[in-house]
Amino acid sequence: MGSEHTVRGGLYGRDTTALPDAPPRAISEHSLDFSRLDMACPIDAADISNRWLKAYVPDPSHKAKQYSGPITAFIYRMLKSFAAAVVRGEGAPSFVHPLMAWPPSPTTHLSTCMSLVRIFDRAGPGTEHLSSILLGEMTRVYDEHQNLEPHAIVAAYQAYSIYTLVLFFYVSEVHENLPTAMLNLQELASASAAVGVTCRAEGQRERPRWEEWIVAESQRRTLYAMYMFDSVLTARDGVPTFISTELHGLPAAGPSNLWRATSRQEWQTDYNQYLARWPDGILRLDELWPMPAEFDDEVIRKRRGRVDRWLINLDEYGIMLYTVTSCTHGT
Repeated sequence: MGSEHTVRGGLYGRDTTALPDAPPRAISEHSLDFSRLDMACPIDAADISNRWLKAYVPDPSHKAKQYSGPITAFIYRMLKSFAAAVVRGEGAPSFVHPLMAWPPSPTTHLSTCMSLVRIFDRAGPGTEHLSSILLGEMTRVYDEHQNLEPHAIVAAYQAYSIYTLVLFFYVSEVHENLPTAMLNLQELASASAAVGVTCRAEGQRERPRWEEWIVAESQRRTLYAMYMFDSVLTARDGVPTFISTELHGLPAAGPSNLWRATSRQEWQTDYNQYLARWPDGILRLDELWPMPAEFDDEVIRKRRGRVDRWLINLDEYGIMLYTVTSCTHGT
């Protein structure tokens, strides 16, 4: 295939241990243009940055959830594998789109992150100097995010997410900077969501531009992973955790073939087929939550049928999401 990258099977997308000299054909022949994103934010982005208040400000609308010990351990191990993949140079976690993860991607903060965290690979005891480098870069990302272009804000949020995972799993699970890092992460998530967590075309059952879908899907995957990480931390600290009702209405994880498409033509063809398979609208995240008490047997049957349809074409990220929601809510 010459200089073209091939998509790896497995959780981490492309192998970045040895980058080829030429860009992938998807970029060189169909240059990605992130300058004209037609995005929408159908949720209140401020609710994301205020999520931490739920544990301290009682509200009847807050719906508590309880992760079992095995599910908490499952999320912990999966998030740890996300961090390990980047630290070991084995690829990007599955919330980072392959075409945004490495040069010639224009997402500087994310590209820097993918290289910088390699310093923790095989790091032995006494990593204080390494953690100071990590914390310094986290500060830089946070300080600069308000001046970035829309797609670059999303990439900065993804980079900060990876840095926070590395801080937790490779430096200390009780690091004194972790609470501040989580607050900053939620603020970055809010700023990133304000850029748009859906494509306007998605809401109109039309095909968006490839770039728009890449940004929206990356945004949502990172957001859902952050919520799972937050749940692990709150469970560890004995703090109540709640269903993410502020994300109600957002699409669930997209299908594997769309996420792994390596050319514009391939993605457009697959998306047209995707729309045809979902004449009743794509599956929403809240359809993976507990069944409302007022649902009758027929409505429950239809919802489970939609979930079954969604399960047909998932990658490992989608399977992880379903495992957590199904084992927690019984859906």
